Amino acid sequence: IAINGYLPFPLSVTSLLSFMVALFIFKACAILLFSYVRTKIVTDYKRHMREELFSLALVAEWRFLLRQKLGYIQSAFIRGVDQGAALFMSFGHAILALTTVCMYFLVSVNISPNITLITMGGGILLLILLLPLGKIAKAAAYRVNQVEKDASQHLSEHVIGMKVVKAAAVENGVREKTAELLAILRRLNIRSYMLRASSAAFIQPISFVFITVIFVLSYRTPGFNLAALIATIYLIHKIFVDVESIQRSLHTISDLLPHTADIIYLMDSLRKYREHDLGDEPFSFQNELEFRDLFFSYHSGPPVLSGIQITVHKGDTIAVVGPSGVGKTSLVDLLLRLFTPEKGEIMIDGKDISSIGVREWRMHLGYVPQDIFLLNDTIRNNILFYRTGIGETDIENAVKEAHIYEYVQSLPDGLDTMVGDRGIMLSAGQRQRIVLARELAHHPEILVLDEATSALDNESESLIQKALQQLHGKVTVIMIAHRLSTVLDADRVYVLHGGRIIEEGNPRKLLEDPQSNFYKAYHVKRSALSV
Repeated sequence: IAINGYLPFPLSVTSLLSFMVALFIFKACAILLFSYVRTKIVTDYKRHMREELFSLALVAEWRFLLRQKLGYIQSAFIRGVDQGAALFMSFGHAILALTTVCMYFLVSVNISPNITLITMGGGILLLILLLPLGKIAKAAAYRVNQVEKDASQHLSEHVIGMKVVKAAAVENGVREKTAELLAILRRLNIRSYMLRASSAAFIQPISFVFITVIFVLSYRTPGFNLAALIATIYLIHKIFVDVESIQRSLHTISDLLPHTADIIYLMDSLRKYREHDLGDEPFSFQNELEFRDLFFSYHSGPPVLSGIQITVHKGDTIAVVGPSGVGKTSLVDLLLRLFTPEKGEIMIDGKDISSIGVREWRMHLGYVPQDIFLLNDTIRNNILFYRTGIGETDIENAVKEAHIYEYVQSLPDGLDTMVGDRGIMLSAGQRQRIVLARELAHHPEILVLDEATSALDNESESLIQKALQQLHGKVTVIMIAHRLSTVLDADRVYVLHGGRIIEEGNPRKLLEDPQSNFYKAYHVKRSALSV
């Protein structure tokens, strides 16, 4: 046997079978190694992209994040990154197929240059003829991507608002809207798939016809060589197969490009609107916090706040009251440095707070919002809330100060009790007091309560007020309130109307003056309640 001299062992049935088994084992190991390397590259890419995307979102400006749709961000984070990885793989397949075509071309051109060049010309012409189909497929892919994002947004909104949907008995309307979006998505997916399939369906029959024509023409040519023709036709067939593979990869790339474009656009936008933090001074609060002649508006709209002047002494409790839409929450957002005032400044001990690092500033603030945010986790982890340096004593003291200690002690699992999704297993008052305990556990210098008692029952409101009374003098408290009964124990109250402060003073003294705005608003609300 001719190959006997090339083998490093004597040729026999046993040795040959062993050699073949070894080859198959080597092939299996090579495939496994290749699969591992490819999987590692793809998973590393996904991890890196998702980590970077979420990290950028965490440090983006609040003004920018407010304009984004939750479903779009979720779609980019999950499906967009997956499709980006798939695009990466599709480029790899296309390059591999193109390399194979080049190799087959070099061999084929050495056997029969004329037939090979004619064939390649025909293949290039075929790709040019299919280009319009590719453009249509690309447009369809962008439309699919948009509808997928709309469906994701629709799902996110209605999962979050499921309780309201059920309470309003509008399940049928939501279901119809969902069915409408899914029907549009189904139709677009079918169209996109058929466009991809059409181009692939054309290539094989055209290649067969082309090869048949070459065979007929070559057969009548003087010097016809059957072996050379068969080899050339085989190579040409392989070229057409790889051209079809390239065409499929191009369509796949067209389908995946919109998702990747979304990721690139979102990441560029997040980088562009990164939260600026030029401050490097340490936090220090010894005397007073001052809002000095503040002006602010959203997106170049009408002023939300105009000429705000507020002075808060260390350890005091002050309240800002007024009807909805007068700028109370905007004032809090400026203090949290989620926005920057258009004019004026916020000073602490005579120093602009912008000179202090954003993270350093926020670490010394406690914030209790009206819309409670709780993790689907234990009470303990909701109080810790990713912060380090908080011990068991801090947690226990915070729970006592927030007047939720007795309730926690009554639970079988105590602090290790799960609160459910968004704290659904707790009452509104319990959720609010756990969030208050969360903020008290890290010993803030300034505690901000933004309408924190507006949705509470009288008992829960009383417990929150009792907690604030005990904090008086220890923590500087800024209360934003709609219910005036919650601010009677404040050192000073500021009445906000139309973005301006129209009145200020001690709340109990203002109640003694029938001409004061605070007196009128307080008694109007009490009269409305009595009716």
